Amino acid sequence: MSILVRDAVLADVPGIVRVHQEAFSGFLLTDLGPCFLANLYAGFIAIPGGTLLIAESAIGNAVGFLAAARAPSVFFGIMRRRQGLSMAVSAVPGLLRHPLRVGERLLSALFYRGDQPVDLPGYWLLSSLGVASGEVRKGVAGALMAYFLDNCHRAGANGVYLLTDQQNNDSVLKFYANHRFEARAVKSRRSGRRLVLMVRRFSQ
Repeated sequence: MSILVRDAVLADVPGIVRVHQEAFSGFLLTDLGPCFLANLYAGFIAIPGGTLLIAESAIGNAVGFLAAARAPSVFFGIMRRRQGLSMAVSAVPGLLRHPLRVGERLLSALFYRGDQPVDLPGYWLLSSLGVASGEVRKGVAGALMAYFLDNCHRAGANGVYLLTDQQNNDSVLKFYANHRFEARAVKSRRSGRRLVLMVRRFSQ
């Protein structure tokens, strides 16, 4: 399969939202609705320190994406100030359908700061990596990861960290391990969700 990876532009956001909904059905951000997702991913393009990559098929369809942030606490702080109100408003339809579940998730999303460990200064956060449901295991995730890691390294990052589910997630954990990410710790959420902190250190 021929895959083109490039920096996303605002016109790519609807396709990225579609891929996100396919890749992360039932997840926190997906429950907040497509308008919320569109605001979120537009922020990764517009706000300094954000990175949004798109993977396209040979005919130009979005088949995957990767979102990341340099200095995550600063990045998400700016996003909250610039887009917090519009993101909250865009989540209202989901909030009306499922007020308790979506309300808690909306607060969590709006006050998210990136979970950056204090002992990992200069590390970028890999926030989200998604592949369209029909394109899994066709090299899309690997192409996005290679492009991203090369950009991070050339930009002088000390490394990359991410959080991913610990349970029922063996293929994803293996994918990151194959790209030299090492499990560092396990974090528990109030919901009972357990997330693995994985770190990829760059040689300087």
